[in-house]
Amino acid sequence: MGLRERAVDAATVLRLLKGLGCFPAGCGAPQILVAGYNGDTEKVRRLLRLGADVNTFERGFTPLITSLQSARLDTARLLIGAGANVNSITPDGESALALAAHGGYLEIAALLLDGGADVNFATGKGETPLLFAAIMGRLDVLDLLIRRGAKLDSRNWLGRTPLMEAAFYGHQSVIGALIRAGADPELADNHGGTALIFAALRGHYEAAQLLLEKGADPHVVDHGGYSPLMVASSKGFAALATLLLAYGADPQRVCADGTSALTLARAAGHTGIAAILQGSACQ
Repeated sequence: MGLRERAVDAATVLRLLKGLGCFPAGCGAPQILVAGYNGDTEKVRRLLRLGADVNTFERGFTPLITSLQSARLDTARLLIGAGANVNSITPDGESALALAAHGGYLEIAALLLDGGADVNFATGKGETPLLFAAIMGRLDVLDLLIRRGAKLDSRNWLGRTPLMEAAFYGHQSVIGALIRAGADPELADNHGGTALIFAALRGHYEAAQLLLEKGADPHVVDHGGYSPLMVASSKGFAALATLLLAYGADPQRVCADGTSALTLARAAGHTGIAAILQGSACQ
């Protein structure tokens, strides 16, 4: 999904695409693919008038896909209007809508959806456009996808939902939008991690606070027996540990191996957090 800032010739486009394993040796890149990649909207328009296929397909690339991968939005807009397949996908299985969600291209996402793009199309790894919007913090695109019927709690190959990813990256506004729409903050991934545990892992105080305000369980533990408080304490996030304690997190919870938030804080050299935990345990 990399962005390109300068025009390149056919040979360079071909080399870039071949580098992804998309073209066999000796194959030339069709002009409309090159023009789409370069964002040469006028050339694309001329080629279409001359009968070029708007859905020219070469080893997983279409003009629409190449224009979106290089952030050529005017060209993408023209191609959609000319009848480009709005459900075309990259060789990695990412849909045109997923590219728009990842890049935050709100108008393009709306045009794709108006043209019939599948709002819940997932890659082979279970990644949906909503997941990409959540990862990148694209709130406006995320709101659009939700309004158009995106599944809030879809899971990727790790069992992670858009809400978990938003918590991991600390996108507070995205967290709020997902929860208001009905996303479940208590779901866990394949390893037992919840949105709150992910927020604690990365030290995102505001994200954790919002999750707690919306009812996330401060006592939850992952498959290793670690609670959000244990995670925050081991990472040295004192303010976050204090917040979790204020919401009733148990400072004396112990894993099967005898590990506690206090022992984790001490082992990591976080003496300030150790003192907070000791004081809380004595109350």
